[in-house]
Amino acid sequence: MQYNTTRSITENQDNKTLKDMTKSGKQRPWREKKIDNVSYADILEILKIKKAFM
Repeated sequence: MQYNTTRSITENQDNKTLKDMTKSGKQRPWREKKIDNVSYADILEILKIKKAFM
């Protein structure tokens, strides 16, 4: 039988947001890329719908 003993461990459990860094120390802009990607997908969906009606 296995016990889940990790529920009460609080050491090394910071509430900090992780950051994706490059080798040179710059932060990768994933949030901006994701927002742009979703916006682009929305635009493509609108264009596809308009194209289907023409």
